[in-house]
This record gives sequence, C-alpha cells and structure tokens, in this order.
Amino acid sequence: MLNIPEHTIIRCLQKTASAEEEKQLNRWLREDREHVALFVQLKGIMNAGRRMTDEEVSHCWDELCGRIDVGREKTPVRAGRKRPMPALMRYAAAVFAGILIASSVWLGVKPGTDTKTLVNNVIYNHTGVRKTELPDKSVVWLHEDSRLAYTDNFEDDVRAVSFDGKAFFEVAKDSSRPFVVQSGDIRIKVTGTSFFVRSDMENRTIVTLVSGGVDIGKTGEGGNTASLVHLTPGQQADIDRTTADVAVNTVNTTFYTAWKDGSYPFTNETLENIAQQLEYRYQIEIRLSPKLVNKRFTGRIMPEHHIKDVLEIIRKSHPVSYRITETTVYINEYR
Repeated sequence: MLNIPEHTIIRCLQKTASAEEEKQLNRWLREDREHVALFVQLKGIMNAGRRMTDEEVSHCWDELCGRIDVGREKTPVRAGRKRPMPALMRYAAAVFAGILIASSVWLGVKPGTDTKTLVNNVIYNHTGVRKTELPDKSVVWLHEDSRLAYTDNFEDDVRAVSFDGKAFFEVAKDSSRPFVVQSGDIRIKVTGTSFFVRSDMENRTIVTLVSGGVDIGKTGEGGNTASLVHLTPGQQADIDRTTADVAVNTVNTTFYTAWKDGSYPFTNETLENIAQQLEYRYQIEIRLSPKLVNKRFTGRIMPEHHIKDVLEIIRKSHPVSYRITETTVYINEYR
C-alpha cells in the first residue's frame, strides 16, 4: 500500500500541489528507491500523454498493469471481474492512453486503429544508462528518467520513435527512409547521423549534432510541421517550445555525449556548465560564487566518482573552497 495519499502524488505531477504536499512527496521519495521508480514512471507517461475519456482509460487499464509495477501487494481478480483501479493508477492509465492514441500522429496510423497495436515497445529507463537497438539497427543510449516508444516494425517510408528525457541516437543510414524523433511537439528528422537530445526541461529542447545533419521542426495542432532550423556537425540548437525561438551555438559535442560511456569529460569548460552537469548527475543543488561562473576547467568525471572527488579535481586546477550539505554544494574562491 502507498504510505502517501494518492491525490498528493497526482497534484505534484500536475504541479498544483501545496508547499506542504511537495515536502510530503520529498519525504516519501527519500524513504525507498521503489518510490522514486514509481514516481518516475508516472511522471514520464504523464509528460508524454494527455487526459482521456473514461472509456479510453478503461481500454488501457489492463495494458498499463502489464507495463509498470503498481505496488508489492497483488490482489487476485475473479473471472469476469475488472481489476480494481485505484485513483493514482487510474490517472496513470489516462495519460498512458494518451501516449498510445497520440502515437498515431507520428506513426501515421489511421484514426480508429486499436490503441493496443500502436506501440509495441515503451521503455522507461529509471537509473544509469540503457542501450537499446531498434529494428533498423539504429542504437539509442537512454539517460536515467527517460522514455522511448517505438513499434517492432517501422513503416515503409519512415522510421519513427517517440522520446522524452535525455538520449544519444546513433542512426543507421537509410536515405530512402528518414528517421524521425518526435519529442513533444519538436520533430527531428535525419537519414543517418548521431546526435544528443535533451527534452526533460519544462519549456526547452536541446539538440546537439555530432555527425551528419538534422532538420528540426515544430508540430502544430493540425499535425503540420513548421521548419525551425537545420544543424551541421558541432552545432547545438536550444529551442524554446513556447515561442519556437531557436538559439544555435557551436559546442564541444564530447561534453554532451560522453555520459553514454559512463564518464563526463570537460575540456576548458566553464564552471557554470560543469555545475549544471553535476547537479543533474548527483541530484544536488550547486551554488557558485559569481567570480567563478566563467572560470574554465579540464578533467573527467568517472562513474565511481563521488561529488567530493569531482570538487577535488576542480580544486587542483583553480584555488576554490567548497562546502557540502545534504542538499547543496557551495563553491567559492579560496581565501
């Protein structure tokens, strides 16, 4: 049984929770990694879907039960009776139904098709890095808290996947069948290339191109896609999904892709950028002295490194002092 009110989790997912409810959720998440895994699963499918009708929810309930673990307690179901649906799982079923039905847009499936046939594979990677090979031999490295959906057999004229989170794509070359990554309303189209996508932020998607070329567009309500930008190797597009504004910069792509091999190298990188990576990796807030924001450092973060190990690497390059608390790291110039 959940030791937190279901409506509290739902309101936190919908971002309508009170400050006290958010504190309650944080306490619950710290109690058990299973709690974190369940919350991540629910958050992932919520971000990719939308609320559906009662009939659609019922249609997808059994499918959802086969996809995620709804708890340790298992209740036998008598023949001819529906499996009970608690409020939290009903909410999850609704947004899961949204994933399946919305998938018909990017898979090109005709309206009215049974939603159970739309997506054969939905992968939620909760921790670490997960490597997945797609039907066309393309390879995807999923970062933690990321979701990927695809069919067993791509359509004849397009290879399409749906994605949310952080991932590195190494696409098999096939000039006759473009490869399409749909992340929310952002559409990334390639024929054979390697690139990094980050779409786990509220209103931004970042695409970093390593090799080949990508065309990025924004899909409107009618299903039509408006072209935004074309990237060449070494370029990064930072897209505001609300305004469709795009900022393109030349970057060191290694900094954004090395995580798939378990390490994070940084060469002459600003401490501000390094801190962003450390916050995500160690799930801790980092507060920098304004004087250190643009200081540049070189080093490599290995999988076995603790946050203190990384700070020692930084300290060897520049005289800094640091203080670590349970939730925050403070970095200042050494005095």
